[in-house]
Amino acid sequence: PLSFLSMFYLIETSLPETTTADTFNVVCTLPYFETTTNELEDAVNATLSKLDKDVRFFKKSSSGLLTFENTLGMIDEINYDISKLKKRLSVIKKTSTHDELQQKAKELLNLINTWEINFKAQKDIYEIIKRYSLSEQASMLQGAEKRLLEKTIHEFRRMGFHLNGSQFEQLKKLKSEIYSLSQEIISNLNRAGEEVIQIEKEEVADIDPEILKAIQCKDGTYLVHKGDWEERMTFQRNSSNEILRKRIFRVVRERAREENIDLQIQVLKKRTKIANLLDYKSWADYKIEGGMAKNSETVLKFEENLTKYTDEKFQNEMEVLRGLKIEETGNENAKINPWDVTYYQTKYIKENLDVDYDDLKKFFEYVNTLNGIIKIYEQLFHLKIEK
Repeated sequence: PLSFLSMFYLIETSLPETTTADTFNVVCTLPYFETTTNELEDAVNATLSKLDKDVRFFKKSSSGLLTFENTLGMIDEINYDISKLKKRLSVIKKTSTHDELQQKAKELLNLINTWEINFKAQKDIYEIIKRYSLSEQASMLQGAEKRLLEKTIHEFRRMGFHLNGSQFEQLKKLKSEIYSLSQEIISNLNRAGEEVIQIEKEEVADIDPEILKAIQCKDGTYLVHKGDWEERMTFQRNSSNEILRKRIFRVVRERAREENIDLQIQVLKKRTKIANLLDYKSWADYKIEGGMAKNSETVLKFEENLTKYTDEKFQNEMEVLRGLKIEETGNENAKINPWDVTYYQTKYIKENLDVDYDDLKKFFEYVNTLNGIIKIYEQLFHLKIEK
């Protein structure tokens, strides 16, 4: 299956008088997801060819009177089309059950990213938008249009258009390299997530067999996929076997470590180079600038204050969990390790709050839960979701 919704549903707006969709006469449908490598490649090539034509038309139109529609409006449309294409391929890369299609989606995403980097690195586009920003019409913009112009001009600076030629080319190269490295890191994690941890039945003698039924093999052993959160948590929540909890915790934490550690170091170094090129103190300052915090100093101060005001409560809660471990193990010097936290939290909740996560599952039967989620989306977005 390509995605949760694409397996079961097409989405279209509902017709009742109260819906937004009815007001604007809009029907929404899911995008088409390609199912073969040739089909996928043809779709990407066709979209990029269209976008190339759109860019040429944009530049040609700029020779006349500049307006919001033929400058920022067109750029916004191009950005939307490329974003839509990337998201569709990302879904295929992450969810397709066909290895060849996943690999082709990954290759084409690299191609799309390169196109996007080159598109956003064209200084003549920056010059056109800058020229429009100085026009009389631009000075009269209000609301969302004004904010879009201000944001676009600021983003051009963040993209390095104030740099000289060689610096600008270096910036483009660094961005492209970071993207490729990041995709490789993600692929390594996904591949490692498919690997399994084999657990002998003697190791889980204390766990209710009903809880483990779904992951039990014919020979009585259990296989846990490193990338499957729910499978891992079944043992982390329920196993009193600390050796087993520790083994699962460490194996999962260290998945793809050997393959990714050098790649991650390369990414960090290249990010630092980008920050230095653009006159930011750090990569964190560069990334945070557009958010509420504005800079890394504010974030660090917030985290320090958060630690200051919550540390006492945290230590008290850890002491409660340590008490449970002492009671269970008989070791007065017992310590709470990272692989202990989930188990003793679950134990505390069961004993003191009368809540059992596995019992809760009975109240969230698949079909009823699915229908409930669909109903919520219908109400939130004025949609009617049909098979």
